[in-house]
Amino acid sequence: MSFKNTAISGGVVVIGAAGILGATNPSMENYANFATKEAIIYLETDACTQKLPIVGNSFQDECIKTVKSPDTQARIRSLIIENTDRRNYGIFSLYKTDLTVKDVVPFLPENLLPKYQAESVGALKLFKTYGAKETEKP
Repeated sequence: MSFKNTAISGGVVVIGAAGILGATNPSMENYANFATKEAIIYLETDACTQKLPIVGNSFQDECIKTVKSPDTQARIRSLIIENTDRRNYGIFSLYKTDLTVKDVVPFLPENLLPKYQAESVGALKLFKTYGAKETEKP
């Protein structure tokens, strides 16, 4: 095979791969669905189970009940959409979301709750969170 044929074949492969990546670059709606599921899991298994100063364990059941509510889950999804910066690079997207548990569980004092930031990449209709951290501690 000549260099010209190899170059053409390589170009076709690169263009085809870019086309597939572009066609499967997840939308903000896809990300909101993914991030909402992740946030609900986190809230139920981590945030709601923490012992807080003053209130101790007494809020755990109420917190989990609140998180499982369809209204709360819809609110979480809305908050994710409102607080996410999406950078679309055509073949993949980067997402940065800033949230506070106070936005979701409003009955707790704000000074007891941390704020969080999550960074994810989306490609091929899949997501990978590569950074998640508390940005402020109470």
